[in-house]
Amino acid sequence: IGPDIEIVIEDDGPGIPAHALEKVFQRFYTDRPEQGFGQNSGLGLSISRQIIAAHHGRIWAENRYAQSPHEPDAMPIGARFIIRLSDAMKEHIEMASPIHASCVVIGERGILIRGESGSGKTTLARHLVALATQSGVFARLVGDDRVFVAENSGRLVALGHPAIAGMVEVRGVGIVDTPYESACIIRLVVDCSKQVRLRSPDEEDRLVTIQGVWLPRIETSAAEGNLVLSILGQAGHEVVKRAVE
Repeated sequence: IGPDIEIVIEDDGPGIPAHALEKVFQRFYTDRPEQGFGQNSGLGLSISRQIIAAHHGRIWAENRYAQSPHEPDAMPIGARFIIRLSDAMKEHIEMASPIHASCVVIGERGILIRGESGSGKTTLARHLVALATQSGVFARLVGDDRVFVAENSGRLVALGHPAIAGMVEVRGVGIVDTPYESACIIRLVVDCSKQVRLRSPDEEDRLVTIQGVWLPRIETSAAEGNLVLSILGQAGHEVVKRAVE
C-alpha cells in the first residue's frame, strides 16, 4: 500500500469477542484456561506487537464477517490480524501541516473530523470508536483537536500530535487517556456542525481536496455516528476518481 507493507493473516474460527480485540495483545492474556501450563503462555501476540512497534509498524485484530458487521444478526466467520509496516511514517511529521481537527481510524480507514470549537468533534470521534468496537471492528483515536496531515503517494496521511497523544478532552470531565494509533490514511472527511446546512449536498459538496488529495466529504452532527460509518463503507475509489476527472 504505497510505501507501506501490509500483511494479513486470516482464519475460519469463531472469531474474537469484541471486548477481547485489544486484550489479546496483553501479556499472559488467554481465553483458553483449560490448557495446561506451558501450552498457551499468552505471550505470543504481546511479543509480536513489541517487535512490530520497534520497526515503526502496528498490528491489530478484527473479526471477519460474511455481511456488514453493523447488521444486528451479524456473526463472525473468522478473525484476521493485520500488520502494517512503514519506514516513511517517522518522516511525515517533519513535512506535515497542523490543522484544527480530530481523527480516528476504523479498521484501516481514517476519518478526519473538522469543525469549530464546541461543534462536537471529540464527541463524534469517541462515538465512532465505541460503535466500531462494539461491532468487533478495530477502532482507535489518532488525535483529538489537533492533528498533522501530509500528502504521501497520492494519499492523505494524518498523524496525532505527539504532545497530546492518547489524550481526549471531555467536556465537564477534563483530560481522559484513551488507546490510540499514531497515524492513519484518511478515507473520509467529516465536517461536524451543530446545525447541518446541506441535507442533500451537490456533487461538489461531497468532495474536498486537502494537500492536493481528493476525498469524500460529508457534513453532519456529532450524533450521527452510524451514518458516518455507513458512508465510510461506501467511500471507494470511484468517488475520488470522479473528483480527479
